[in-house]
Amino acid sequence: MDLLLIFTGIIRGGSVNELEVFAGGILGSIHRHNPFEGAEVLTSYEGHEGMIFEMDIFGNKLYSIGDDRSIRIFDIESAKELNVAYGHESRIRALKVLSDDRIFSAGDEICLWKWTGSSLKLIEKYEVGIGKIVHLNIFDNLLLASSMNGAMVTVQIKERLWEPIKIPAFEDYVIRAFVKILDGTYFFVDDQKHLYFTTKDTVIKRFIENQKIRFDSLRLSKSGKYAAAASDNKVFLIETLTKKYCTFVVEDVLGGEFFIDDELIVIAKNGKGIAFSMKDNVFIKKPACVSRGLPIKCGLAVDNFYLFGTTKGYIIAYQKSDLLKEVFSFKVSPKSEPVMDISVINFQIYILTRDGKCSVCQKQNDKYEIIDSYATAEKPTAFLSVEDEHYIWGFRASQFIFTPLRSSNPLAVYECGGGHRISNVYPIFDEKKNFYGIRYEHIIRGEFKIVEMEISKIQNVVGPFHQSNIYGITMINEGHSIITAGIDTKILLCNIDTNGRFCPRWHSSAHLSSIHSLDSTKLRNGTEFVATCGGTSEIRIWKIGENSLYQCGNFTCKPDYRYVSIKIRESLEDENILYIFAACSIRQIHIFSFNISIGKIEKLLSYQNSEPSTFSKIAVSSDLLTIYAASTSGTVTALSWSPGSKEPSLIQKVEAFDSGLSAICSINLNDTNLSKNVCAVGCEGGDFALVDFETESVVLKSSHPHYSTITDICFSSCENHWTLGTIATDCQIIISYFGITNDGNLEIVNTKYFNTNVGDPIAILPIDNSSNYLVVGQGIDFVKNV
Repeated sequence: MDLLLIFTGIIRGGSVNELEVFAGGILGSIHRHNPFEGAEVLTSYEGHEGMIFEMDIFGNKLYSIGDDRSIRIFDIESAKELNVAYGHESRIRALKVLSDDRIFSAGDEICLWKWTGSSLKLIEKYEVGIGKIVHLNIFDNLLLASSMNGAMVTVQIKERLWEPIKIPAFEDYVIRAFVKILDGTYFFVDDQKHLYFTTKDTVIKRFIENQKIRFDSLRLSKSGKYAAAASDNKVFLIETLTKKYCTFVVEDVLGGEFFIDDELIVIAKNGKGIAFSMKDNVFIKKPACVSRGLPIKCGLAVDNFYLFGTTKGYIIAYQKSDLLKEVFSFKVSPKSEPVMDISVINFQIYILTRDGKCSVCQKQNDKYEIIDSYATAEKPTAFLSVEDEHYIWGFRASQFIFTPLRSSNPLAVYECGGGHRISNVYPIFDEKKNFYGIRYEHIIRGEFKIVEMEISKIQNVVGPFHQSNIYGITMINEGHSIITAGIDTKILLCNIDTNGRFCPRWHSSAHLSSIHSLDSTKLRNGTEFVATCGGTSEIRIWKIGENSLYQCGNFTCKPDYRYVSIKIRESLEDENILYIFAACSIRQIHIFSFNISIGKIEKLLSYQNSEPSTFSKIAVSSDLLTIYAASTSGTVTALSWSPGSKEPSLIQKVEAFDSGLSAICSINLNDTNLSKNVCAVGCEGGDFALVDFETESVVLKSSHPHYSTITDICFSSCENHWTLGTIATDCQIIISYFGITNDGNLEIVNTKYFNTNVGDPIAILPIDNSSNYLVVGQGIDFVKNV
């Protein structure tokens, strides 16, 4: 009995005399009590393993969630367990029951369940991307979800649940492939390899039979005017309106068969092929030849080029008038995964590959080059564009998922079963021509099925919109926007509205592993750049646009290690050059140059720590000539370097503390009587200090202001004082004001203490001369210095 170890509870009853208490314990039991009859247990409900996180009651049923990732239903009077269901991949922390048809549970995602009378049925999943959800509530037709990171979203509760739709005429056929044109006409291939068609007004008709149609050869042109099918050595080009078709004998179709607009291209396994088109009711044939990456999966016409996407991960370009000579090519998937789809979006080429990546290409010097790459659906299939909105659909294990273009968090998730799925997706509109959902048509074990899915509107109410800890923050656009990055590999750009709220505008998951640091710089011409770094030896350079970031350079190398801290600065001599300074986990500091004009990042030199300790943070002086590095041994290292030097030279090492250093920033005191070579450091013991490398000494040291590790330190100055802001794992922000004494020494003259609501705070950022601050970690907090 865990009577005294209660973790959660709810109260039931319409009046005081009817009150009952349901208490959930940490060992998995739920006890029912009358609060006016002492601790006597009226009923016990058993089944959960581990603590009970939350309960809710609807009718005569008690719903509960527990540490065993299950949702259970009990009959309140008999205590009989009616059903248990599993559907979450992570711990379930929140539960809300609106009705038997609307049961919501939440972990890292929100699940919608329906009680069928005998069991729970998982209907939908909403992956809202705010991390660990800890509470759910319902307001009108909105479901509100809040997370451990301090974020909140609303999810529209739909009036109609998803239910599969069947077409009775198809039930007598084993269907292997299908395409559909806009007027509702279907062409499909059955298990006997015959080709059929059916429209709304006619029954199913077989019109190409005994030709051994390959089920994976059925294609539809972009306009829907033509369809195509193929056997091993024949191609059938069909006019969809009249159902007339022409037959072409080919060597084979093993190299690929696909439409670009209304032109059908067929490639043999030896790379030779033919392009078929029609002009003035006359079929035109022209030769084609592909030398790499066969088979061809898809194609696109853009500018004067035809772009072919291959199953080996290549993009191959040809002039439209000459398909025999390759103009250029590049590999979009290093793992040689198939190119699934190509689309033009906002004057850029977007390419989906089967490894879950979406690559963005832009025209440069008459060629298309990759400028960005980010994670999307686990197994993407195709793009879907609806007016100015763009989406990606595909699969994740046995689930169909539908996501926004720039997000891996699905708008719709549907359990469709495993195996090879022939499917397609179409937008659906209401009477006012407003897009409100999708129609997912697919085949499971020869059975044709349709599901119409209304897309719930998910609105971010409160940031920080990351799924886990934020490791870095910078402010851009003259303080009107911020960029954050963290463990979830996401880089997020948010504008700040007039009420101080963060409004997401753009994000990227291009990094292959967690991001440990970021920094920004504003050039003399007003252009802003951001540098990010993280695991897998990865550094990326981004140019800041109006409402997005554009990747313009990246660096990786082998073997893998972590870059843990980064700074980016403009060259003082050459406006076309940026310098990047980075500390990495192999006891080294690396210096890079980035040529803005050609988008090339080059490693210039490195410095190896002579001590058996790692550099934890890095800082750079305003003249770019001195690099400061904090180490886990408690030593601060100052290095001197200049553009063109072969290696940095050691200025000095100063032992600041006995414990490891965990934070560092450069200091510009701007006083002719003081040293210009000063930095501030914070340590794991909770102290900070100013280190002067001209005198090789610690010139100012705090007296235990924090109780735990200082994770970040920042410097700001006003006319009459200098300020150091520190944040530590004790969730305290300390603002220390310091100045010069009469004898010329530095001393702390005032200290202010503030608490933050952010757990595991990592970084602190001063946002104006009044010394207000932003703090990030498990969320984001604005701290006003009053």
